[in-house]
Amino acid sequence: MGKVVVIGAGAIGLLYAGALASVHPDRVFVITRRESLKSALAHGLTLAWPDSAPTRISRLEARLPAECPAGEADVALVAMAAYDSAEAGKLAQKLLKPDGLCITLQNGLDNQAALAASLGEAPALQGATSFPVPVPAAGEVSIQIGRAHV
Repeated sequence: MGKVVVIGAGAIGLLYAGALASVHPDRVFVITRRESLKSALAHGLTLAWPDSAPTRISRLEARLPAECPAGEADVALVAMAAYDSAEAGKLAQKLLKPDGLCITLQNGLDNQAALAASLGEAPALQGATSFPVPVPAAGEVSIQIGRAHV
């Protein structure tokens, strides 16, 4: 796996960053605009699953946008609010290697076009996710997966 940057440290961004970092901690980093969250994530992240023990990620690298070196990511996952698509695209363009790929995991179906417009040459793909994911406290993500009752 190449280097992955998750742009956005809300519930969905932390879910994906944490899950990927649990397997490849040295290849994943998350971007937040909040210094307080960056500091909290320095102590790790806990993913609370509904039917199993929580997963503790002891290392999740968090950076502020200004701290991100250019051209080091192979993949950028965009998990920012849809109204920030242009900003996310510009940041992804800076962070991605020349052959990098940007995937939006934002709500809505028209974010790929907004990202593509600000990405330049890098390809932008539309992704989808359907996890309801609350963040009960800094450094904690609670994954809610619905169950069918018979």
